[in-house]
Amino acid sequence: MTIPAPKAGYKASFEKIRPREVWDFAMASLAMGVQMQGTTIQDARVVFGGIAGKPYRETAVENFLRGKTLSPALTAQAQATALTAAAPLKYNAEKIDMAKGLLASAIEKLSA
Repeated sequence: MTIPAPKAGYKASFEKIRPREVWDFAMASLAMGVQMQGTTIQDARVVFGGIAGKPYRETAVENFLRGKTLSPALTAQAQATALTAAAPLKYNAEKIDMAKGLLASAIEKLSA
């Protein structure tokens, strides 16, 4: 299988929080990709890892980002949109904040 090269204007970021070294399992992670046309986000993919039983695609954030200009100013609004329906368990509620922090980090990196 051959993985195709990304289209012009595609940007991606992978973030993770881990307790120790690079090879440790992530407590939370985020894979984010945006297809840009100039400075406008045409499409977005946002997937969190380590916060649910399987990778969690955050379509609400993807929909929010479409048509917006990629900038650090989007961070707070995107974080408010993320994981609104999440129901954390007794001992993992901090993962919601971790995930939102990863989203902020990815937006800031992709905006640079």
